Amino acid sequence: MKAPLRSVSGGVTGLVGVSRDITGLRQTENALQHQLNFLEQLIDAIPLPLFFKDRNGFFTGCNKEFE
Repeated sequence: MKAPLRSVSGGVTGLVGVSRDITGLRQTENALQHQLNFLEQLIDAIPLPLFFKDRNGFFTGCNKEFE
């Protein structure tokens, strides 16, 4: 976020900015994505039909064998 810093007369004398380091957030997102990819590959490698349902009983996914 950036905003002008103004003098009493109204002229712009500088700029105020706020930034946030999101490096840790990006690393966490990447690690979770890699974990999800691994689990999907593992589930698809199971030779038995496998499916998932949510709490309401709706199908949310399955492995290749179930397809």
